[in-house]
Amino acid sequence: MVDLKDNERIDYMYSDNLRIIQDKTAFSFSMDTLFLAYWAKDLIRDKDKVVDLCAGNCAATIYMAYFNRAHYDAIEIQNEVYSQAVRSVKLNEMENRISVFQDNVLNAGHFLRKDSYDVVTVNPPYFKAPKGHEVNPDRKKAIARHELLINLEQIIEVASG
Repeated sequence: MVDLKDNERIDYMYSDNLRIIQDKTAFSFSMDTLFLAYWAKDLIRDKDKVVDLCAGNCAATIYMAYFNRAHYDAIEIQNEVYSQAVRSVKLNEMENRISVFQDNVLNAGHFLRKDSYDVVTVNPPYFKAPKGHEVNPDRKKAIARHELLINLEQIIEVASG
């Protein structure tokens, strides 16, 4: 079993087979996350090496890993969300196949080998950083939704090596 912080809960995916630790007050995985993982899982073979960029709490990573024997590296920048990802991986007993890194995706080239992945997945922030408009005052939610720390062009550049 894993420890939960006061602001956390365990949510279930794919019936009750998969458990994800989430912050009650932060951005939670959504149907977009599940659609991405559902679509991508069919492209992943057991021998593949997969990197999941902007992994959040690893909901998509864990869902994909449930259906194959591939190895996954997941990268998440936010400390608290990274902690949830690591504990969610442990909760689902996938530590031998999912490695979680806490870093900015822009730094991935420093610790992930070029041309070493068969599949790259990403569920990026989906709104441009607004100019002159406010974003969600909750920093964790704002980072998950808006291109505050990285944008799609940068993600594509990192993913292409």
